[in-house]
Amino acid sequence: MKQILIIILLLLSGCSTKHDIETKRVDKKTIQKTISSNKIKTQKSIKKNNMFTPQEYGLKGIKHIQNREYTKGRELLEKGCTLNDGISCYNLGVIYYNGKGIRVDKFKTVELYQKACQLDNAWGCNNLGGMYREGEGVRADKFKAVELYQKACQLDGAKGCFNLGVMYETGKGVRVDKLKAVELYQKACQLDNASGCSNLGVMYEKGKGVRVDKLKAVELYQKSCQLDDASGCYNLGGMYREGEGVRVDKFKAVELYQKACQLDDAWGCHNLGLMYENGKGVRVDKFKAKEFFGKACDLKDENGCKNYKRLQDILNKK
Repeated sequence: MKQILIIILLLLSGCSTKHDIETKRVDKKTIQKTISSNKIKTQKSIKKNNMFTPQEYGLKGIKHIQNREYTKGRELLEKGCTLNDGISCYNLGVIYYNGKGIRVDKFKTVELYQKACQLDNAWGCNNLGGMYREGEGVRADKFKAVELYQKACQLDGAKGCFNLGVMYETGKGVRVDKLKAVELYQKACQLDNASGCSNLGVMYEKGKGVRVDKLKAVELYQKSCQLDDASGCYNLGGMYREGEGVRVDKFKAVELYQKACQLDDAWGCHNLGLMYENGKGVRVDKFKAKEFFGKACDLKDENGCKNYKRLQDILNKK
């Protein structure tokens, strides 16, 4: 029986919807689209009747939210949203979703994401898609989710492209289409979406929708890991450990599992524990192994819990 048995579980990330405050600004062309031409002709005309432009209200609102001045921040974002600033509407939706200084209100969140999406805000479209996919504040509707992810992706929203890719790969709201999934993960990855790079790596490693190409998989996992995606680091660690697409390098595998574990990846912690227990790429250190199994267990990994208990029993007998 081998001393070490590590099954490479290539992580296929599911759809993700993060309700986070966004501080990035869109380009001037997109900003102009967000201003209703029949009500507001130019930024100058807005400023005549208001202290700030819609975008300035949004930026100032975000700063107050970041400083935990929720009431003031919300007031400024409400003003920005009223003046058709898509990012203000989106961020206001996030506040209602997370209940920052206010009661959680999923219905209000949907309404605000809806307006943000109508104003061509990719984050708003993506997160609204997530609300329809999960049935939060609205009746679950996978077809509507797909439609919203499509719009987000057309607006170069990386998360929208990634989520749409998952829908095509798993056949949720659309027919299964691996080629389309590859195309969408490709776009998401080009837009620096780490999960898109990682899932595209899995497609190349497993030959889903594309020919098997281990070298390409390694390249994609590398980019994903550089973008701090735990699954990308974990999968790349497996490639180095097994010598797939790269030379076998146990030291490198340990380094990558370490990063995956730091990013709270349970499998990364578990495999790191096995490497320490069996002296693969590192000196044997049962106490260190137990520590990593413990973290894997805390992250709800069943094997991590089993190995933690097993190793604890062994060390207690000594």
